[in-house]
Amino acid sequence: RGLAEQTQDDKLWSPSKRAQLRAFLDDKLQELNLAGIEAFDASREDLVNVAQPERVGSTLPATPPDILDQLLAGQTIARTQRVGRGDLVRGGVPVQNRNGKVIGAIVVADVVPRQISRRAHDISRSFQEYRQLQSMKQPIKNGYTLTLFLIMLVVVFSATWFGFYLAKGITV
Repeated sequence: RGLAEQTQDDKLWSPSKRAQLRAFLDDKLQELNLAGIEAFDASREDLVNVAQPERVGSTLPATPPDILDQLLAGQTIARTQRVGRGDLVRGGVPVQNRNGKVIGAIVVADVVPRQISRRAHDISRSFQEYRQLQSMKQPIKNGYTLTLFLIMLVVVFSATWFGFYLAKGITV
């Protein structure tokens, strides 16, 4: 999102500034230590594609057309795709002019090692299980409360009956 705003503010989307756009994105690629950055115009043309193939372990896979469809429709995206040494995480945002019309899109990609990806998945699964257990907390609590209330009634009834029984025996 920040890259899209900066390129729009610096007016780097005009055809005469392609070299400046490439230099800017190349600097940001190194600065942010990403696997790749791609810039597309509204006609789906790949304007700039800068990458660090050594981060991926091979060449960076092309951005799928369905991602471009969503971006050029004005939606942001985040997708994960398996690659050699881990998971390739892509995030994309549309670039809009002052009138709100989509003039292009920026897609950033980075590789998350498989071990970290697995841990994130495990944490996510554990969180979902916790949410399920949390939703079951109130019914279980109500069950225990009802059980203890019934036991208390039996004890009070038994004590009262035993008291009356003793009182009757003493009186007789």
